[in-house]
Amino acid sequence: MNCFFLKFYTNKIPVLILLLFSVFFTEPVIEANINSDSIASIVKKTKESDKPALYMKLANDLDDADNEIALQYAQKALAIYIKLGKKHEEAAARYKIGQNYYSRRDFKQSTDWYTQALRIFQSLKDNAGIAGCYNSIGVNNFQVSDYKEAQNLFELSLKYSKGKIALEEGRSYFYEGLILRKLGKPDEAIEKLKSSINPLKFAGDLKQLSKSYHFLGLLFYEKSQFPQAIEYYKTADSLRKSSNDYYGSALTLNNMGNVYWSWGKYDNAIAAYQDAMRIFEKIGITEGISSCLNNLGLIYNKMGNEVQSLESHKQALAIRKQSGDLAKVAESLNNIAIVQSIIVDKELVKKYGKGWQENLYKKLPGQKILSFFNECLTNYKESLRIRDSLDDKEKTAQLYVNIGTINSFAGNFNSAETYYKKADEIYKNYNNISDETSNKINLGIVYLKTGNYELSLQYLQEVLKVAKDHKLNELVKEAYKNLSDLYGDQGNSSKALEYYKLFTEIKDTLLNADNYRQMAELQTQYETESQKQKIQILKKDKALKETQIKQQKYTIFFFVLIILLVSIMVVLFYRQSKQRKLANIELAKKNDLITEQKKEITDSIHYASRLQQAILPPSEMFDQLLPDYFVFFMPRNIVSGDFYYLTEKDGKVILVTADCTGHGVPGAFMSMLGTALLNDIINKFQDISPNKILDDMREIIIKSLHQSNKTGEHRDGMDLALFVLDSQNQVVHFAGANNPLIIIRNGELTELKPDKMPVGIYEKGSIPFTSQTFEIQKGDMLYTFSDGILDQFGGPDGKKFMIKRFRELLLGINKLDLKKQKEKLAKTFNDWKGTYEQVDDVTVIGVRV
Repeated sequence: MNCFFLKFYTNKIPVLILLLFSVFFTEPVIEANINSDSIASIVKKTKESDKPALYMKLANDLDDADNEIALQYAQKALAIYIKLGKKHEEAAARYKIGQNYYSRRDFKQSTDWYTQALRIFQSLKDNAGIAGCYNSIGVNNFQVSDYKEAQNLFELSLKYSKGKIALEEGRSYFYEGLILRKLGKPDEAIEKLKSSINPLKFAGDLKQLSKSYHFLGLLFYEKSQFPQAIEYYKTADSLRKSSNDYYGSALTLNNMGNVYWSWGKYDNAIAAYQDAMRIFEKIGITEGISSCLNNLGLIYNKMGNEVQSLESHKQALAIRKQSGDLAKVAESLNNIAIVQSIIVDKELVKKYGKGWQENLYKKLPGQKILSFFNECLTNYKESLRIRDSLDDKEKTAQLYVNIGTINSFAGNFNSAETYYKKADEIYKNYNNISDETSNKINLGIVYLKTGNYELSLQYLQEVLKVAKDHKLNELVKEAYKNLSDLYGDQGNSSKALEYYKLFTEIKDTLLNADNYRQMAELQTQYETESQKQKIQILKKDKALKETQIKQQKYTIFFFVLIILLVSIMVVLFYRQSKQRKLANIELAKKNDLITEQKKEITDSIHYASRLQQAILPPSEMFDQLLPDYFVFFMPRNIVSGDFYYLTEKDGKVILVTADCTGHGVPGAFMSMLGTALLNDIINKFQDISPNKILDDMREIIIKSLHQSNKTGEHRDGMDLALFVLDSQNQVVHFAGANNPLIIIRNGELTELKPDKMPVGIYEKGSIPFTSQTFEIQKGDMLYTFSDGILDQFGGPDGKKFMIKRFRELLLGINKLDLKKQKEKLAKTFNDWKGTYEQVDDVTVIGVRV
């Protein structure tokens, strides 16, 4: 069961968490015990002349604790300053009242009071006051998204503060950086924020300085430059702790967790989230605690630790229920349901095997299968009820998709269709092309499974058009695959083949250009030279046509003047004939050059083939380690994306049959990488458990190719079957990435199923590979293979060879000697292929114990 297709509300987790925690403008309200009697006593004992200053101090000190009382004291101070005619103090009091209204998020009132203060400061020619007011009014405009006006105000502030008033200069640059980030100009935003650092350091405002470092960390994170992001966040955290800004420190630590998560450093991410949570607990910010628990639940799930994930999500749910935040409660219920569905799936795999759906469809009705998921469905539906009450349409649609997917897995296709259609109606009203198109694929698959080919075709063709228009290549690939299956089910082999070719083409072309520069150069060199050849031929044709036109003109001219210019005509004709001969000689030379260049390119690719053959294990190694074997290896092109690998360690034989992303030159380079990784891993580590080898390979491939699982990213990797033959203990240990191991004993076939994921980046995350152990006997036949033979179109109806026909073939030939088996296999494949093109590289290896 592919539970990872179920959507977290936080499926773009780091961005949403950053939106939640990076808004530093609203500081937490910390309760304080205000003793009204003691304050009254202090005021009473203070001299009348000193009372306005005391009122201003109280207004500042009480602003966070009791905003209303703070406002009253600021107004008292203002009244006295007006009466005394103290203009500068009056302006400061009006500015303070503006800050008070800002804290209440009443930006209009705040701007009115700041403007009153500005007029007084302008009359006094107080540059510091003027710059401060422009900045503060600009911040109010920023808060209501009037970025143009805000930017104008910050520039006005800089006219008065640049090089003179460090704090206001730093504030202006800081807020301009935030505006540029909002406008989608990250590089300019970074320069502005960097410009704010020195003035703020000079002013000694650690709190404002920490915000500059915090947002620099955020910007580098959004650019996926993770080391720089961490360095800026660490500086921000240090500054916030030194200025006792513990709330700000918790926000920064939480964002560091997001960076480590995206970077793939999960242990560091967990540590950062836990540090943030400890601070939130210390200062009593329950929303922060629950959000950290939610993040921990998501990352534990990513790591495959469902038990710890479930516990974290349940703790977050309990806190969110107490706070009454219904949207967050719905989020936690959804996340709990997803983890529960994964746990149920693993239990069913353990009990009924990896193909539990097929097995249970034959034995149990859909409602019975669905009952296994009762608990997670209950949580989904409660989350749906809350989202419905909040009129949160997009989240409601995601829940419909999740519930529909559970029903689809259970074989309840009518219910699945109902939920998917509900989601589709909502998506039509929102500009969420990716989710809407993905959901239409769900509907297309449901109709395909229920035999409603007309509707299935309608949805899949719509998906294909939208996905192409918006360059959603993964969805284009899925549409091609399902269209091929649809036409195959209908018996339309030509259409099935057409879409299968398109599917393999887009699958094979989703390659990482940066990591395969040399490979791409080799593959495109021939095409480039061919293009040059065409251009040269066109130029020569054009030159010849121009020469012919000139000849015609000259002939007409000579005809008119034939009597007078016979001698000139003869001379010219002779000269032109000579030029034509010279041109033909030159053309022949250039054609020879082009032919030579083409030969050089072809020779280069053949040389690459010899290099690839050189890294494959030689027959002498097979003869030494596996005396009774055959290898049927038939690349589609000169070089191959399939490869095989053989070695021996600690008396055990390790055999790998692999199918890399792509074929031809790109696949060949990937196969060389695979061979190098296997050599490195097996030689370096003592543990040669098959699953451990695959886990290590995947980790290195992801790091080497800088893969991050982003939408639209190329997914390079390989499918393979790996077994370790332990002859001494008469067992074989197996792990597979999409490719199985077939064992035949006494005419009975056993298939060890692989994990349904590649060795490389995978949309469901880095789930550990599993290992299986099988007791073997003398005479057992072991077969590993790539999918090239299964996917080959041919036969009388132009259909794929398929796994069923391949199993029957192996059962028919397994008792023959290995040489005869290979001959029979090759003949069957070639007879089946007939006049059809070979669609992929083909590898089959057989070993008799």
